Amino acid sequence: AIIATGFYRLHVWDDEPDDTEAAEFDEADDVMVSIGSAFMGLTVGCARCHDHKFDPISQKDYYSMLSFLRGIE
Repeated sequence: AIIATGFYRLHVWDDEPDDTEAAEFDEADDVMVSIGSAFMGLTVGCARCHDHKFDPISQKDYYSMLSFLRGIE
């Protein structure tokens, strides 16, 4: 549990964001990209904007996983 907590804290922290909603999505995206590269071995960050023809992660899959991560405190 301690290692998992440390992994969760390894991303950029913005204490004073200009736009709180955009900062929330950017933070969730950073966690999502870290999880995708570390545990799945995939680059999932580009699925935030568009689908690729041959990539296994679509925008629908990306935002489904992102909605799960938004509920984690």
